[in-house]
Amino acid sequence: MRAIDDLVACMKANKEQNGFWADSDGVSVNSHGAHVILDDPDLYYALFDVLQDSPGTDVSSFVGVIHKVITGYFGNKVPSEKLRRDVINDANICLGDFDVASSVKNFKGKSCAMCVEHASASHNLWLLLGMESAYVESCDRSVPHAFCVVKIGENKNLLFDTVLGNYLIFENDPVKIMLDGIPFEVPPAVGVASPGCYANESVMVNDIERY
Repeated sequence: MRAIDDLVACMKANKEQNGFWADSDGVSVNSHGAHVILDDPDLYYALFDVLQDSPGTDVSSFVGVIHKVITGYFGNKVPSEKLRRDVINDANICLGDFDVASSVKNFKGKSCAMCVEHASASHNLWLLLGMESAYVESCDRSVPHAFCVVKIGENKNLLFDTVLGNYLIFENDPVKIMLDGIPFEVPPAVGVASPGCYANESVMVNDIERY
């Protein structure tokens, strides 16, 4: 665990260069309310525990590893809005107060974590595996959503979204497409549980994207 702690500490120290969400950073997306901080080392310990049993070190194996870690940590049931409200109330978090930070531990095993927690935690895990990841907020029909885009090779980018169940490789760069104000859609395909529009025109938020 000491080696993992040292690695995480190194990532935190260089967060301005690598985009790692440190436990001093609050992750928030529009109406999701108070900031969430990734302050639980168990999340990172779980990554390396699962890696030990992974059959390989290719991208498809990493997808399975991170999916297992995220769903294992937060719970693999469909997120419940009511349960989320109950958890937030129990933790005395004010949904409208952006100065309040909520520990990610509040959502551990509760099956009430939403895209913000899933995507920010996934983003950090991809970075720990040495991959280039972008945490992205987008919006379709005024509904905010957060997910990851991981660069996995030359002109190859992986959409990684554990909430909607979408895992798809694109030859173009979805981040650039959205930053250019071009609508971005996920087509029906193998590995896509929820096809549809991820971003309509002019909805990409530049300052929340982290590499």
